[in-house]
Formats: sequence, C-alpha cells, structure tokens
Amino acid sequence: MKPLSDQQRLFLVESDQIYRAWREVLWRHRDYKYGMRWKNVNGKDYLLRLTSASGNSKSLGPLLKLSKFSDSLKKAKRWRKKNIRALKSSLTLKES
Repeated sequence: MKPLSDQQRLFLVESDQIYRAWREVLWRHRDYKYGMRWKNVNGKDYLLRLTSASGNSKSLGPLLKLSKFSDSLKKAKRWRKKNIRALKSSLTLKES
C-alpha cells in the first residue's frame, strides 16, 4: 500500500474535523427536537423542554428565573441550525 501524499493527509484531517463538528452540532440540536413551551401551574409559569412527540417534558424552572435564559436558548437554537447547514455544505463540497 502506498503512503498518503501530504495533500491526501490534509484532506483526511480536514474531513474528520468537519465531520466531528457536524456530529456534535447535530447531537446538541437533537436535545431540543420537540421544542419548549410555557405552562402555568398554581399561578406560576414554568418553562418546559419537550422530550418526546407524545408531550413528555422536563421543567427548566419558573418564569422569573428563566426569561433571559429562554431568549438565549432561542438564539442558540437558531445558531445551531445555521451551523448544521454550513457543516452539511462543507461535507458536500468535500465529497465532490
């Protein structure tokens, strides 16, 4: 078997880095697959992260503590979607 050229080794390293970054962004994106919603319980609003299509959820805390947190989560979700698109296009370019 012939050893890889410098350009082939560089391509291999770059492809691996892009793939790992894409996998991590995708993994983090799946945490919020079903979204979030507010629920009123005993007069207090709670932020819930939906964990399944059937409506199962986990409370992230009351509104007073989380209003800024909710905004940052929405921004993070938009950023992850943008990253996934960019990484997918990078992977597509590497294939051709």
